Amino acid sequence: GYTLPGIWLQPKFTYQPLKNIKFELGAHGLFYWGAGETAHVRPFIRAQIELFKNFNLVMGSIYGAANHQYNNALYNSELNLTADPQMGIQLLYDSERFSADGWVDWNNFIFRGDDEQEVFYAGVSTKGWVTDKDSDFQMNIPLQVVFRHQGGEIDSVAAGIQTWLNAGAGINASYQISKTRFLRKISAEVMAFYFNQCAGEVLPVERGYGINAWAAAQMKWMQVKAGYWGGKDFVSIMGSPFFSCVSVCDPGFVYSKPSMLYGHIEFTKKFGKICSVGAEVDAYYHLSSKGGYIYSSAPAEPQKSACSIAFGVYIRLNPSFLIKKFK
Repeated sequence: GYTLPGIWLQPKFTYQPLKNIKFELGAHGLFYWGAGETAHVRPFIRAQIELFKNFNLVMGSIYGAANHQYNNALYNSELNLTADPQMGIQLLYDSERFSADGWVDWNNFIFRGDDEQEVFYAGVSTKGWVTDKDSDFQMNIPLQVVFRHQGGEIDSVAAGIQTWLNAGAGINASYQISKTRFLRKISAEVMAFYFNQCAGEVLPVERGYGINAWAAAQMKWMQVKAGYWGGKDFVSIMGSPFFSCVSVCDPGFVYSKPSMLYGHIEFTKKFGKICSVGAEVDAYYHLSSKGGYIYSSAPAEPQKSACSIAFGVYIRLNPSFLIKKFK
């Protein structure tokens, strides 16, 4: 258990000399209450150009985190608040029937002779639309990939190369009931996932799989979501540890075919166009299993069912105003 009280701040200037070119310069800051004088600040620099119709190139601080629209099994929503902005290069494509987001996030750059390894993440998130995007009933086929590499061409550390892969595919459907009534929208998704430790022997499993299914209802001020997860030897690279078979509490323990039911409730109240206040609750009910093992050791005791709870409250401000318009 832990608590993360604080402020997430990202002021920036935007300059758009042409319709298809945009530059952004600012800073990203994370400040925890009760952490003394500790402040985590990083520069924010982004260049974006529309090379062709519907096709954009982004360099610097890419559109990361929730913008990738990954399933919960591949991206932990908590990283939206705690992680640094992803820095690298990104290609974005969006048309009536297909959207794609390909990106590289460079975590650690090395020079010759460094005593560290280079680390980068890469991924692809696509959606192929079966129906029209503006129709009340929508259906799309998501394909999602996350890739992590640690090593380097000029690696001077004898730690070896580590390469991990997550991939998922499935189907997503939603129905817009109303824009004015209490119940606005319902949606559901089913996806299958795959994990592979392509290089290295850091993790105790080589490959695994998982299934994630959820349904959600969007109301006037509230969103409700319920889902199921089940898998075997699956490790999520950027997702919540609840979707991984490797324990973060008991070092060396691997769960045998972990599964869980989970739910999410969020209340949001908007004040104008720049402010919203909300609260959310997440519950994860880990189903009992036949046990696990401690890497290659003898089987461990059966695992009893357990429940994990997360709660959050927030105020979100997003003001924007024109400083000067050039002729």
